[in-house]
Amino acid sequence: MGAFWFSTQQALGALYAGIACVIPNAFFAWRCQVEREAAKVLVAGVVRWYASVALMAAAIVVLKPPAAGFFTALILCQGAYLFSGKRVSG
Repeated sequence: MGAFWFSTQQALGALYAGIACVIPNAFFAWRCQVEREAAKVLVAGVVRWYASVALMAAAIVVLKPPAAGFFTALILCQGAYLFSGKRVSG
């Protein structure tokens, strides 16, 4: 949303990065709800990682987003993992 302050192109780049993060993570979350075997959840995690990389590469090659908006949103989306996990105090 903040990328609209810079330009519409930067906002589109941020949108592409968000899509490249959200789609694989939504698939992974769905698989974790459906599946209870550890090996299959691990495979779903690997598939999520490869899907993220493939979507990012496809967005860069095909759509050619502006670097600032795309990579800023990508870093923020990937950095959200650091702050979204549950903390266990021992």
